[in-house]
Order: sequence, then C-alpha cells, then structure tokens
Amino acid sequence: MRRMLAVGAAVTVVAGSGAAFALIGDDGDARAQGGDVRLSTALVTKGDLVDTEKVDGTLTFEGERDVWVGASGVVTWAPSQGAVIERGDPLVRVQNRPVTLMYGGTPMYRTIGPGVSDGADVKALESNLKALGYGDGLTVDGEFTVATEAAIKEWQDDRGLEETGRVDAKQVVFLPGAVRVKTVKAPEGKRVASGQPVMTVAGTRRIVHINLDADKQDMAVKGARVSVELPGGTVVAGRIASVGTVAEETGTEQN
Repeated sequence: MRRMLAVGAAVTVVAGSGAAFALIGDDGDARAQGGDVRLSTALVTKGDLVDTEKVDGTLTFEGERDVWVGASGVVTWAPSQGAVIERGDPLVRVQNRPVTLMYGGTPMYRTIGPGVSDGADVKALESNLKALGYGDGLTVDGEFTVATEAAIKEWQDDRGLEETGRVDAKQVVFLPGAVRVKTVKAPEGKRVASGQPVMTVAGTRRIVHINLDADKQDMAVKGARVSVELPGGTVVAGRIASVGTVAEETGTEQN
C-alpha cells in the first residue's frame, strides 16, 4: 500500500491500494462479433488506487530558540529579521566586537585556552576553525594544543579581536547549524548584559504543521515523501518528520 501526503497552504492526503488487469490481443483488436479472440499475451498491471483530501497547514521553520551571548555593552550591529546566519558569520556585534556563530551541540560554558581540559567544546571549536580555513596543522581531537592556540590567534586576528589564544562566550556562540533570525531582541543602540537573549532564531529547514482528524492519522506515515505547495504556487518535495509535521527536503522543487 502506498501512502502519500501533499502539503501546502493546503494539504492533500493520498492513500489506498488496488489492482487493475489488462488483456491485450495479438492483433490489438478485441473482436466482439463471431468467434473467439485469440490471446497471445496476458499483461497484469498492479498499481495503486488513491484517495485525496485537503487540509490546512501552517508554514514555519524548525528548532526555534533564544540566543544568549556572554558579551556586555551597546549593540553596534544586529542582523535583520529573516537573515540567514551561517558558520563564521557574526550573530551580533557588541561594543563593535563580533560574537560569531560556530556549529556545535555543546554550549560555550567555559573559556577555551591553554591548560583547559579535553572536551567536546574544544573539539567543536577545533572543527569550526578547521572548516573556516584556520590551523593547517590542527588536529580535531578535543585536546587543546599549541596548534589549537595558533589557529585561534589567526582567527582572532582576522576578526579584529585581541589575539589572546583564548575563546569564550563573549566571542563565540555554539548552535547546531545555520539559523534564520526570527526576532531581534537587542537592536542597534540597545545595551545588553551578559546572558541576556539578543534574538530568537530558528533552523533554515521549513516545516509545515498540519491537523489531521483522528481517523486519518494513519495516512501520515513518518518518512513518507510528500509534495508541499507553498503560498504562491511553488511545489517542493518533503518528508513527513512526525505525525502532524512535514519537513522540507532541501533543494528539491517540482514543476
């Protein structure tokens, strides 16, 4: 049985199964008059019968969260709503010093520098520095070494920061990946304190929340491919991430 879900500002639910049989004569002519029709081929085609239904959906982005920074002072630059921020980009500038986005699952909870113990945060920092082109001799292993310090200093120099060889929450925020700015809570000119949220962000992957009646929940199978019709008529491919949620497949557009 094939189950599909097409989602847009409206959602089309498709489900069902069945079989169809076609008989083909050797001369292509099913004669109904006089005598039998000789059959040389019996072609059996098994396919799906489908049912469709449209329901409303709400388009948003996944993983909404507040962003805190360790810097204090006046915000001298903030991104605009809807801006996409990627690895190495500034999330905000405080006292004209950038607070940079780096990818990682561990928050920046301590100063990373000479003498720090091994850890996932050190490994995440090394991985980001390597990805941004710093530290030719740097090994991404979670151990702070002379090569780690040199890579940090090189990065700090390019960012206009003091070359201390140490990184903390005043300079870096770890987030799982690229983000889209939803709300700016600390615009230019606002004074912020350490630990104060400066913005709300979400992931860059679009998702659609849908409401299906209880008797139709089995039509939304996790992982199933779907077609999503966005406002304006553009149709993109997606997959069902969970019951009631459709996630976009990046880079796929259908005509």
